[in-house]
Amino acid sequence: MTVNEENSFFKGCAIPITAVIGDVQASMFGQCVSEPGECLLTLGTGAFINILTGPVSACSDGIYPLVAHSDLLKPSENVHFMHAFHSGCATVLNWAKEAHFFDDFSELNTIPADARPSNVFFLPAFGGHNNDPYCGSGFIGINNETKREDLLRAIVESLAFVIYELFSFVRDDYKKHQGENKLKCLRAAGGVSTSDFICQIIANLSNTPIERCHAFNLASGIGAGFLAAYGYNIIDDYNYFQRIITVDKVFQPIHCEITESNFKRWKTVVPRFTKWYSSDE
Repeated sequence: MTVNEENSFFKGCAIPITAVIGDVQASMFGQCVSEPGECLLTLGTGAFINILTGPVSACSDGIYPLVAHSDLLKPSENVHFMHAFHSGCATVLNWAKEAHFFDDFSELNTIPADARPSNVFFLPAFGGHNNDPYCGSGFIGINNETKREDLLRAIVESLAFVIYELFSFVRDDYKKHQGENKLKCLRAAGGVSTSDFICQIIANLSNTPIERCHAFNLASGIGAGFLAAYGYNIIDDYNYFQRIITVDKVFQPIHCEITESNFKRWKTVVPRFTKWYSSDE
């Protein structure tokens, strides 16, 4: 709506700004990840791993200590989190769709969930990988019997491996610096978390249940809206919000030697693409 002198809905109105928050921070609130020890995997354009620590935490290179939000009970104090990201997630799936590896995103949930030894692997390093901005992307293991569905499975499986690798890196650093403070819950949000296949592989490899909540693909908007309502005293009890955001599905970890073997083999692929590009390209 255009604001002008002649005709303005907001003319003469004072509009309070009761919340200012970033996208990742809003998504955490939108999935009720707000207490130290809680973790959210935000799987959108990129993959973002966020573990709340309370006070600011020391962390290793590649992990960033950021402010999540002000403490709702003590506004003068901040709640912090450990944050790491990989640039390739939905961007990889969008490329795969444009390259006709699949025609509709609904096809991703038709990938058989049964564990099977992988012969074809993919590295989704569109924006680099493991602090190597010159890392290449590609398939390995293709032969004359490889089908399109094998390539699609390799692409989607690779995203699960990248996300798990990043999560385990942040989780181990959390354990190192937080001592006895254990992870309380692990939740997934963002459009890519619609893939049961991806969520189950991460749960299996991490040996951690993954919760996918109601409205997981609208987490940022819900979180920002809640904080604005809280700041304006429309909602004055955080427990009320927690009753709204319910868990729709839990991916329980299943010990699977095949999945673990596939991940270990995928790890051997990464060095083959390291420093693929030169710095002047």
